[in-house]
Amino acid sequence: MSTSQADTAAVASIAVTVSLIYIIGLYFLYRYSQRHPKALNSAQGVRVQKYTPFVYVFLIFCSIVEIAVAVWLMVQYRNAGWYPSLGARNGICLCLFSGCWTLVFSTIYVVLIVHPTLSKNPAVSIGGQSLWVLATWSFWVACVATVNGALPLATSGVCWGIAFCSQTQALFAFAIIEMVTFTLCMLVLGYLLYTRARQTMKTPLAR
Repeated sequence: MSTSQADTAAVASIAVTVSLIYIIGLYFLYRYSQRHPKALNSAQGVRVQKYTPFVYVFLIFCSIVEIAVAVWLMVQYRNAGWYPSLGARNGICLCLFSGCWTLVFSTIYVVLIVHPTLSKNPAVSIGGQSLWVLATWSFWVACVATVNGALPLATSGVCWGIAFCSQTQALFAFAIIEMVTFTLCMLVLGYLLYTRARQTMKTPLAR
C-alpha cells in the first residue's frame, strides 16, 4: 500500500469512528431527552428550540467531512514537501480550524438545547446563538475567500495544474455548504430578533 493510500485509509477510519461516536452520543442524548421532556421556553424561541438541533447535527457531520479532507490534504502536502502557494496552505489551515470550531460548538449547542436543565443557559437564547452564528459565518466566509483566492475554483470551476484536485474541490464545496447554512441561520435568527423587538415595543402600548 502506498503512503497516499495509507493516509487515506487512516483519515477515513478516524472520520468514520468519530462519526459513529457522534451518532451513538446523539442517540443516547435523544433517549435522555425523551425520558426527561422539557417545557419549551418562549423567551428562547419555541421554533428555535425544536428545529435548531437538526441544523446543528447537519453542521456537525459536514464539519467532520471538512476536517477529514483538510487533514488529508495537509498530510499529503507535508509528505510532498510543498504547497501550491502560501494562500492555499492558509486556506486549508483555516478550513481545518473552522471545521473544528463548528464541530465543538455545534455539539455544545445540541447538548444545551436538548438537555432539560442546561437549556436554560443564556447562550441558548436567540441573541446568544446569533452572536455565535455570526462569528462562525465570518470564519467560513474567510475560508471560501482564501481557498478561492489561492485556487480559483469558484470562478473557473476546475483546478488545472493543482494536485489532489477532487479533494481540493471537496474541501471548497463543504466550506460553501457551511457558509450557506450559516447564512440561512443568520436570516432566520435575524427575523426572530426583529419579531421579538416588535413584540417588545408593542407591549407597553397594549398596557
